[in-house]
Amino acid sequence: LASMGHALPAEYVSALSVFQDHAPTNASGARELIAQELRENAHIILDRMGDAPIASASLAQVFESYLPSGEKVAIKVQHSRIRRDFEVDVRSVGLIMRLYEAFDPTFQFGWLLPELKSCFEMELDFVREAKNCEMMAELLHGRPQFSTPKIFWPFTTSRVLTMEFIEGAKITDVASIRNLGLDTNDVSKAW
Repeated sequence: LASMGHALPAEYVSALSVFQDHAPTNASGARELIAQELRENAHIILDRMGDAPIASASLAQVFESYLPSGEKVAIKVQHSRIRRDFEVDVRSVGLIMRLYEAFDPTFQFGWLLPELKSCFEMELDFVREAKNCEMMAELLHGRPQFSTPKIFWPFTTSRVLTMEFIEGAKITDVASIRNLGLDTNDVSKAW
């Protein structure tokens, strides 16, 4: 919901955005999911993966690791219960909407639930995200002010995304952008 600024009032998006950057972590669950998803390739990244995530949001957590070549990678791993929790949330929100509409026929937000479900299904498909990343790399080729991480396909599934580790900052985090030695005016012009 926090990413649905096109459909929800700004106040809702702002209140829910805290869940985008500060979600609970579960390193052991992430390791289990990586082993399940990557099977025989799992040990390659698990052996050198950090014990704690470097970031965690509502859908996934991110860990640092290294490939045998020495390349540093970021491994984005879905929270193990995210699909099940989402289905429960969708049913609950659907029930609340139907009840509210029964009491107030002017409340016409039934269209929002299928939109939410569709967006969420796309967000949960890390193969789609990886393909989009490669498409952006092609579109931004020759523009040195932009970086897109290389995807490591042998270590990527719909629930685990392994990519080149690139130091960076959230576009809204001005202090971190400055700490990276970047000029915020240049960043805003490039963006």
